[in-house]
Amino acid sequence: MFRVRYSILINYLSYLLHLALSTIFTIIVARKLSVTMFGLWATIVGVDTIISSMVYIWAWMNTRLYVRGVREYIRTSFTLTTIYMFLSPIFMTIIGLAYSSILGWGLEYFVLAGLSVVFNSLYVFLSNTVIGVQPYYLGYGNLLRDSVKVLASYITVYLLNMGLIGTILSVIASLLTVDVFFLIIVIRNRFPLGFSLEYFGRILRNAYIPLITLAYGIVASLEKPLATGIARATEITAYLNVASLPRNVIVLAGSSIGVSIMPRLLSEPSTGDIEDYLSIGILLNNWVFVSLIVFSTPILSLYNHNHIYLNAIIIYLLYCIDSIILAYAYMISTIPVGVEKKDLYEEGNALVKTPLFKIPMYNLIRSVIAISIGSIGLYIALLNRVLGVKALILYPIGWLLADASFLIYSYRLAIKTVFFKFPWREVLCVFLASITSALLAIALGGNRVVLDKFSEDIVRVIPPALIHTVTYVLVSTILSRKYRKLLFTVLKSIK
Repeated sequence: MFRVRYSILINYLSYLLHLALSTIFTIIVARKLSVTMFGLWATIVGVDTIISSMVYIWAWMNTRLYVRGVREYIRTSFTLTTIYMFLSPIFMTIIGLAYSSILGWGLEYFVLAGLSVVFNSLYVFLSNTVIGVQPYYLGYGNLLRDSVKVLASYITVYLLNMGLIGTILSVIASLLTVDVFFLIIVIRNRFPLGFSLEYFGRILRNAYIPLITLAYGIVASLEKPLATGIARATEITAYLNVASLPRNVIVLAGSSIGVSIMPRLLSEPSTGDIEDYLSIGILLNNWVFVSLIVFSTPILSLYNHNHIYLNAIIIYLLYCIDSIILAYAYMISTIPVGVEKKDLYEEGNALVKTPLFKIPMYNLIRSVIAISIGSIGLYIALLNRVLGVKALILYPIGWLLADASFLIYSYRLAIKTVFFKFPWREVLCVFLASITSALLAIALGGNRVVLDKFSEDIVRVIPPALIHTVTYVLVSTILSRKYRKLLFTVLKSIK
């Protein structure tokens, strides 16, 4: 149980550092790029994610089979990844041609981003592999990636003023670095190389499951590229990119926790581990959620000298609410997926009735509904000359409705799959801690600070933020015995 808590805390701490470094990177890029260029950057990231995520078709089984001792599968998965790495830049260029015909410019940026897709494709394979070795390696690797990205962007974007080209080069350098780190781990654990027709056949027979997950990821990533295509401009995408920040922050936080528990669920799941996992997730995710809401004004004012993104605060707050719902849904959906063992001895259509199929299918359906609501809403708004941020309002509303239903579905599926008690006491403790810490931060004025001059104004945010965090932790640990044990675990790991 200590190892589970340790992995969760290490991955979450590395995530917090990832959050800080990613924020620094985004600030550097957003402040040096025009709104038009920043919107194109958001579009390129969305396309990159879609193309590189194709590797998931065969890499999704890497963690599951490695933990359960079937390591030979990795060699076939790696061979397929290598082949795809050579094809991915071609796909990026083709899509770049399409966007260039719509916008009338931008092809060269898509061509350069082809290198990013190559290394990102390898990253998808390697990250799904190292989780099976030790989950905290993923946290270390991502921290290394983010550090390189910030350093490289400071040099290329801030000092050399290379604009979007420097931004893309920074991402390429960071992905190359983390890929080398993960490859060293893979090689040290003696993964066999080569190709197996037996496992290739298994990949084909089970491909419908990752294809559904992939389809969900593609649809979810279409939000910003679709907004660019519908509006025929990138400015509106820039607003959407900043306003949807909570989805990246809160949901990724939940994912980092899920990664930590997965190997345990795959090998020796226990009720105690599951309940600890949920309790820790509730504590950490809620802290991020409340912090993003309380300090929404300082956060949004960071991304542009003229503070134009403050106009998107309503959409930002809606995304905050949606994101905490989705984070809980992801946490809970990890449980039935992790404890499922039918994929060890069955394949193909036999897995349709398992959570391995049901969860991805539900994700696909909800993403189609959410994106459709948002995109149709944007199209109708533009037809009626509703411009700017108001035209985007149905994107977060669509996700909010879809993700609330996913949370209910995941919980029902989880309690049918394995016995555990949901930590409602911890929910109440966290709720009281959130109210107390938020009111203190607001009373100290941290929520009203607009960051005109970053170095001068940030000192007005730091004290309320620290008091908010300390109060949240203290109230939570005073009210909950589980959280007192967690605090003991943290102190023990430091010693």
